[in-house]
Amino acid sequence: MGLSCAPEMFQSKINELLGDLDSVRVYINDVLILTKDTSFEKHLEQVQVVLSHMQKAGLHINADKSSFGIHEVEYLGYIITKGGVRPDPKKI
Repeated sequence: MGLSCAPEMFQSKINELLGDLDSVRVYINDVLILTKDTSFEKHLEQVQVVLSHMQKAGLHINADKSSFGIHEVEYLGYIITKGGVRPDPKKI
């Protein structure tokens, strides 16, 4: 049957796991690593920190559903870029 409140339990666990990282935003199973005004090498360091935290907790990512080093992402009805956040035109 599984847990009746699994999304809430997972969100709580992931908040405990990654909550101390300033550049990370998480909503349920979506993890965003936002590194503004830094080099690509700094971004890769942040990715490594997040992945190591997740590995230590026994969590895995699905590489087929993951994107790394992108400059724009569609997320929860918004487009997030280095320049800011705007509504996704497809949702308006």
